Amino acid sequence: MRLETIELSNFQGIKSAKFDFAGRDASIFGNNATGKSTVFNALTWLLFDKASNGKKGFSPKTLDADGAISGLDHGVLARFVLGCGREISLEKILREVWTKKKGAAKQEFSGHSTDYFVDGVPAREKEYLAALDEHFGGCEVLKMLIMPAYFANELPWAKRREVLLGMCGDINDTDVIKANPALAGLAEHLGKYSIEEYRKIVDAKRKEINRELATIPARIDEAHKAMPDISNIDIRKIDMDIARAQVNIDECEEAKRQIAANSEDDAARCALAELQTKLACAKAGYAADNAKADEAAHEKIQKLKQEGRESADRLNALKDDLKLDLAKLDAMATLQKELADKYRAIRDENWAGSEICPTCEQSLPDDKIAASRDAFNQNKSKALEAINQRGKDECSKDMLAALDTKTKALKDEIEALSAKVLESADIVRKAQNDMPKPAPFEQTAEYIEIAQLIANLQNSTAANSDNAEKISEQDKEIRQYRLQIEEHMTKRTLFDLATRQQVRIDELSANEKRLADEYEKIEAALYLCDEFTKAKVSMLDDRINSHFKSVKFRLFETLINGGIKEGCEVVIPSPDGALVPYGFANHAGRINAGLEIIGALGEHYGIHPPVFVDNAESITEIINIKNQLIRLMVSEKDKKLRMEVSA
Repeated sequence: MRLETIELSNFQGIKSAKFDFAGRDASIFGNNATGKSTVFNALTWLLFDKASNGKKGFSPKTLDADGAISGLDHGVLARFVLGCGREISLEKILREVWTKKKGAAKQEFSGHSTDYFVDGVPAREKEYLAALDEHFGGCEVLKMLIMPAYFANELPWAKRREVLLGMCGDINDTDVIKANPALAGLAEHLGKYSIEEYRKIVDAKRKEINRELATIPARIDEAHKAMPDISNIDIRKIDMDIARAQVNIDECEEAKRQIAANSEDDAARCALAELQTKLACAKAGYAADNAKADEAAHEKIQKLKQEGRESADRLNALKDDLKLDLAKLDAMATLQKELADKYRAIRDENWAGSEICPTCEQSLPDDKIAASRDAFNQNKSKALEAINQRGKDECSKDMLAALDTKTKALKDEIEALSAKVLESADIVRKAQNDMPKPAPFEQTAEYIEIAQLIANLQNSTAANSDNAEKISEQDKEIRQYRLQIEEHMTKRTLFDLATRQQVRIDELSANEKRLADEYEKIEAALYLCDEFTKAKVSMLDDRINSHFKSVKFRLFETLINGGIKEGCEVVIPSPDGALVPYGFANHAGRINAGLEIIGALGEHYGIHPPVFVDNAESITEIINIKNQLIRLMVSEKDKKLRMEVSA
């Protein structure tokens, strides 16, 4: 594809101009601000409505001291010869729309309209774009093939890699695994999922395990705190003492029966013994029931406290995250302002070099002055570009907006969790207040009823005082033995509670070990995923770089923690062999790299449109590609644009 002619009308200060390239390479000369880049802007505006540097908000209008000059039509007409030999012309005209409202004396500006023409025939925008798709490969392809910096500097890395894979062909995951024995175990992990899907699944599982592992130490600590001290409790001795006391009770009961058998009122004494036994059993049962109720309430309160502590720990972690993010946000905003101030200061700097030789005090040659001025402008351009790049990398608007959104979400979550912590504390206090406080057994209806029956029987057998005293002695001993059993049972209850807490601790510890083992397996799986990516990228490197002579592509970056970060960065070999990222290379290196990429992509798409090279005078050697090359050259002596067409 060759550019035959391009005509500009009222386009960015050029009132009328026509450039006849005749489909050949050419050079356009002119001093600064004479309109060299405007010719390039005209072509990019005609094809995809943007400036040649890709910046937004571009307008073809001519400006004066008061702003854009109104009342003019702004147009570009270009004629091309396609690879098949067919000629095609494209034209686009931006017009101002002025309307006169009813009752008004003057017309008012109401907007713009754009007219499109294909081969001189008026066309709608949709038809115009369809012609670009049919004959030029479409706007996106044209940007990559016309603008040397677009592919390497403006296209998102994911799209950049997609284009390269489309050109070179992707590699099947199965082939990567087969080619690398170290990845043999990865196929079992993947199952039906792709590497990307599996990585997302495993990463989510890892975060879930991390959250659960973080809570286990606190839960184990809580279980330890809830465990009573049983260091002085010998459970075997306690069980033996309980059994011995029960034997003594049985012996006392038998002695009472023997005494009652010799009593004149055997039936009354037997009934009295039964009532006393019933009273003792009722008292023991009442104590056991209350102990069980207290234990359930205690466990409930401990569980509520644990939930409250977990919420409080989460709240503190969120507050720490918010504090860190707010500090980052403040630092990014400060850096953004500093960079903006620095950018404006450098942008407003003017060349302050001397035109007089300090030795002989004679005027310096024009070429030396021009060289000094050009060096100043180049250094200034590099400094501004570096500031812009740092702003994009460290404090862009998108980064600030994302961090601001994150801090707002954290504040909302902290507010909600704070309310939950307060609510948990209220629930614990209420549960403590609601713990059962049983009345003494002696105040129960059961005790009063049995005690009254005993008193009645004791009154009826008072006559036989001797036997009554003997029975009373046995009852006294029974009560003592029962008190011993109650004391032992209290210790046994503590032992049982401690046993349950130890079981809980063992369960938590086992779960912690299980989760740790599972975490290690996940880490191993993620390591395999990273190794897979490295292996695939290495295979892709060979395939992709075989299409390029010097330009290389860095498809991943190894992080400090050993992981990898995927990407598609263009790197350029320096004279000493080191690979320099595109954004940090010199102007000549970037231009030649862009041209090499355009040449390779042109072979892939089968299209070789014209390419403009700005600031071409600073490049000693421009590589050869099939495309028609139009150099824009700074020339101080050319106060008006001058074009030379190659033979």
